[in-house]
Amino acid sequence: MPTYDYTGAAAGANPASDFFGKFVCYKKTLKVSDIIASDTTLTANGVIAAADVIQAIDVPAGFLFLGSAVKTVTAEGAALEADLGIGGGDEAQDGLSLNGTAGAATLTLIGDDWGPDNLTGYFFSAAYTIDFTFSSETDAGEWIVYVWGVILD
Repeated sequence: MPTYDYTGAAAGANPASDFFGKFVCYKKTLKVSDIIASDTTLTANGVIAAADVIQAIDVPAGFLFLGSAVKTVTAEGAALEADLGIGGGDEAQDGLSLNGTAGAATLTLIGDDWGPDNLTGYFFSAAYTIDFTFSSETDAGEWIVYVWGVILD
């Protein structure tokens, strides 16, 4: 059985440098004191209230969300939890403890929470944000949020 090369510079093939997706990993540090200082309402209140939605990461149209991790820099110090998702939802991380050991990370793959229709990722047909929502009032803590996926042309 013969083998025919249709890769690289072969006639009619896409050049080797042509690709149709780009793997990306977004990183955002969420330090509560900085978030409070960035908004006049939060500054006046001195806290982030329960169920406040913090828009953390902008993603473009064509983003295929594959997974996330949240790394603790400074624990909140009580029993605080958070959700990571879209529109204040918990699709990426649900009930994430924000009191882990410094340096520890919680990892999830999209299929874990977004259901059987999204086992291989969640596709954004329009630009959107990945949001962080606190379960209760807080004025302390710092975490690093990582979101990875593929940007499709």
